[in-house]
Amino acid sequence: MKLSNRVAIITGASQGIGAAIARRFAEEGARVMLADILDDDGKSLAGELSASGHDVRYVRANVSSESDAKALVEQAMSAHGQVDILVNNAGILRRTSWPDIDIANWNEVLAVNLTGVMLVTKYVAEQMRARQRGSIVNIASIHAELTGPGVAAYAASKAGVQILTRSMAIELGPDGIRANAILPGYIRTPLYMNDANRATGGNPGPFIDAAAARVPSRRVGEPDDVSGPALFLASDESLYVNGISLAVDGGLAIQQAGTNPAG
Repeated sequence: MKLSNRVAIITGASQGIGAAIARRFAEEGARVMLADILDDDGKSLAGELSASGHDVRYVRANVSSESDAKALVEQAMSAHGQVDILVNNAGILRRTSWPDIDIANWNEVLAVNLTGVMLVTKYVAEQMRARQRGSIVNIASIHAELTGPGVAAYAASKAGVQILTRSMAIELGPDGIRANAILPGYIRTPLYMNDANRATGGNPGPFIDAAAARVPSRRVGEPDDVSGPALFLASDESLYVNGISLAVDGGLAIQQAGTNPAG
């Protein structure tokens, strides 16, 4: 198994991409700490995976809170004595047009999507540095490079994650710590479906079909489409991969300039 004897923290792990990554990592032998604020879903997933013989625990943590970020890492160290992998996946989306954009929504999105990545990484990196090894996988978004209307805060936060990843790679690389980003395109997660429902008044079918038609692969992705690339970047199969942004988008990013990927 590719992650035997590794300890992984995954934020935003109760649903969607985070849950898919948690399942894949557990199946590959990792001991997994699930972090989220969706307690029911997180506890359910931890119970499901534990019942299958995997070492999986759920911890409630709001990544935008420094005390929660620090406590999360402390709990992982107390339980396992090490942290080998961090997946910064927690994220929120607040669709707001420019005339209606406000500081509260802006701050909320950046606090979770960008500051949360910095905070959890700050405390994980301390532990990884002591062991001179570790892999950080940041889940950004194709919105970091191609975006559309109504998602200014989200796009800005994900572009921030992309450049923050490169900064991590430069500064943490000498300590044996790799940092890479994944840029998912349209992925059928609860976050995506909630946004599709809001945008269409509860009739997301045409919205999703239109999105799929813009993707060269002609489909909207599933969370498992992201878990494989995350496994690659977390494992020793990518030991000389550092600071990249990997688009997992069915080819969306190679569309001609002017395409609106936001739908």
